Amino acid sequence: MNATEPTQATAADAPPSSTIRPVPAKAAAAKLELLDGGEIIELSIKPSMWLVPIVSFQFVLIVTLAAGVLVVAGGGELRGASFLAFQVLACLAALRVGLAAMQWTSKLYVLTNRRVLRFRGVLGVDLAECSLSRIARLELHASPAQRFFGLGTIVITPAAEDARPFEWEYVAGAADVHERLLRAIQRASGRG
Repeated sequence: MNATEPTQATAADAPPSSTIRPVPAKAAAAKLELLDGGEIIELSIKPSMWLVPIVSFQFVLIVTLAAGVLVVAGGGELRGASFLAFQVLACLAALRVGLAAMQWTSKLYVLTNRRVLRFRGVLGVDLAECSLSRIARLELHASPAQRFFGLGTIVITPAAEDARPFEWEYVAGAADVHERLLRAIQRASGRG
C-alpha cells in the first residue's frame, strides 16, 4: 500500500458518535474511568519520540543560523550585546525543543473494542473519540520527514457531516497500526 494514498473503511449509517471535548485533568489522569462497562483497551500508544526533533527542527535551524550570523559578524567572538543576543537565541531554541517535548508527553492514542480516542493538550486535556462503528474513513498519510523516520499520521473521519476528523500523528509503524484499526472497525461493524 502506498503511504500517500488514503485508505477508506466505511461504517454503518448509524447516527454519529464523535466528540472533541475538553476533559478535566482528574479524568484524564485516570483515563480508565472514561471506559464504559465491558470496554477493553486493545492498543494504547504514544507518538514516536521523533516528533520532538521533527516539529522543532525548522525553528531550531533558523535560530542556529541567526546565532551563526552573530558569531561571524562578531569576528568569531561574542561580546556585549551580541553575546546577550546569542544567549537569547539559545534559550529560544531550548524553549522550542521543550515545548515539542511537552507536546509529545501530552499525546496518547487509544483503541478499545468499541472506539478510538485521542488525548492531547499541554495546558488542558483535549479528548477526541469516535465509536468504531461510526468511522466513515480511515486514512494513512506520511510527510517526507515522517516517511524518512518510518512514521505516519492516521486520520480518523467520523460518519457525521458536522463531526471533525482527528489524527493520530507521528505513529511509529503506522501501516501496521492502520491495519489494526481497519480490522477493529470491520469487527465492530460485523464484517470481520
